[in-house]
Amino acid sequence: MSVHAIAGVAIAVVFLAWWLTGVLAARSRRRILHALLDGRELSGLDLVDAAHVYGSVYIHLGRLEADGCVASRWESSGDAEVMAIRGGRPRRVYSITDRGRDYWYADPRL
Repeated sequence: MSVHAIAGVAIAVVFLAWWLTGVLAARSRRRILHALLDGRELSGLDLVDAAHVYGSVYIHLGRLEADGCVASRWESSGDAEVMAIRGGRPRRVYSITDRGRDYWYADPRL
């Protein structure tokens, strides 16, 4: 096999990996939006369970927030029972925005 053929195969593999990464990232973001559609605020760990997105959920949430599709806030410490269960640590919770809903309803396929 010539060097040019090997280089062509390598380029094809890199392109396929790049394309597949983008497809999977878009699908993960859509799953996150789907999990937030009912109006509940969910933490990142709750979204891992609800959306079945593993590993990079916070990267996806950051990008969705930068795009205006989700909003986040630090949960208040008003509920003493919930805070006691988590050891008194606040958590960041996420909710879908109107732009996120528009994005979802434009193409609701997962």
